Amino acid sequence: MADGAHAAAAGVEQLYAGAGQLSAGAQSLNQGLTTLEDGAYTLAEGNAKLANGAGTLSTGLGTLEAGAYSLSDGNAKLADGTGRLLSGSDSLNEGMGKLDAGAKTLSEGTTTLKTGASDLADGNGKLADGTATLASGNGEISAGADTMMERTSAMTPGQIFKSPAILALLIPVALLLIPLALLISARSRRSQH
Repeated sequence: MADGAHAAAAGVEQLYAGAGQLSAGAQSLNQGLTTLEDGAYTLAEGNAKLANGAGTLSTGLGTLEAGAYSLSDGNAKLADGTGRLLSGSDSLNEGMGKLDAGAKTLSEGTTTLKTGASDLADGNGKLADGTATLASGNGEISAGADTMMERTSAMTPGQIFKSPAILALLIPVALLLIPLALLISARSRRSQH
């Protein structure tokens, strides 16, 4: 019986030791459950953040796609603007060439105008000289006509036409007609310009 008591005492000690271990295991299990619960909350928060990040990523991809379309549209507009700029540069170069040619033509025209003004002044001077000469000639013709009238007043018409004195009358009349024709020609040329 003493052996049985020893065995019972040893069994009780083992039971106490097992109960202690069981209690320690229960505490460890309880701590593990708490850690597991905390991990589940952390996992849930992480899943929520992951879902939120996926939404943000989806929005970002949409924005990126819209930006890519805007960039493509901008590139097309830039290419169009570059083409217009090149075309405008060509037109500007052509216009500069025409402006340069126009400036040369204007310079030549100004020179021609100065020459024409000088020629006109010379022509006016010569016309004035010619007018004075014509007036002087008219005076001489008038004096000559008076002299001829005095000489031919005693002649008959038949003698007048046969006489060399008729040339003295016809020559001054012809000389008067020449400047008159030149003046009419000059006026018609001036009216054409």
